[in-house]
Amino acid sequence: MPRTRTPTKPRKTPPPHANGNGASIAPPRSDVKDLAELFANKTAVITIWDPRDEYSVVKRDTGFRWEIAPVWSREAQDVVEKYRDQLRRVDGKVDLTDPKLEESLREQIVAVTKRFWQEPDSLDGIVLEGELLRPSPENAQKILTHPDLWWLAQDVQAAYLERGLFFGARPKTA
Repeated sequence: MPRTRTPTKPRKTPPPHANGNGASIAPPRSDVKDLAELFANKTAVITIWDPRDEYSVVKRDTGFRWEIAPVWSREAQDVVEKYRDQLRRVDGKVDLTDPKLEESLREQIVAVTKRFWQEPDSLDGIVLEGELLRPSPENAQKILTHPDLWWLAQDVQAAYLERGLFFGARPKTA
């Protein structure tokens, strides 16, 4: 007896602007007018806000600045590669409770730190306990691991992981 093919139900194809759950709502549009507004910048400068103002409406600028390269920079990827085989995995994914993950992230931030300073007083570095610390991996490590500056390390880490900080039109030069 010849085999006959059972007809299959036609597959529903989502409308062109489906949001993934079957609804046909158009995604919000970006306000970008020039593709250059989406250039991936090589660094971002972080403003360090006064940690005492965390729950205040008005934040005070400490004048401290920290310049870092993004997660996709060569410096960061070198550290990621160094830790690739050291990280514990569960079901093929990195275990987020592995202390090596935090160590890797801290080392990435030290590696991507380009400079730090305080405007307008100390453009050469940051004064910590009366000592001028000039930008270097050793001094970045010293500042970011200081037990009383945990809040600064958290601010720099949050900025490092915020992808949007590294995009935008480049400033025009004369």
